[in-house]
Amino acid sequence: KADPCKHVDTIHKEEVICEGTYGTVWIATNPETNETLALKQLKNTTGRNGFPYYMLREVLFLRRLNHPNVVSGQQVLSKRLPDGTKEFYIVMEYCEGRAA
Repeated sequence: KADPCKHVDTIHKEEVICEGTYGTVWIATNPETNETLALKQLKNTTGRNGFPYYMLREVLFLRRLNHPNVVSGQQVLSKRLPDGTKEFYIVMEYCEGRAA
């Protein structure tokens, strides 16, 4: 059985750095380690089984890839919404610079 996702409130969002088709990326801080991170809030679209395939694919690729030119995916966080659905977030390594 998989471990449940931690709540997104365990990471402190600071400012939006990018917004795209599949989500919004924030600069964030892990209060336990004081590490600066990138936090991607995935746009909520419903798949056949309640979890969109593109989200699963992105999470799996970020977790599996290990290359110096690719940011690492560290964990998945969630937040339950009032309607009972969940928002999902990917915690990633933060790289300074700007999007092209």
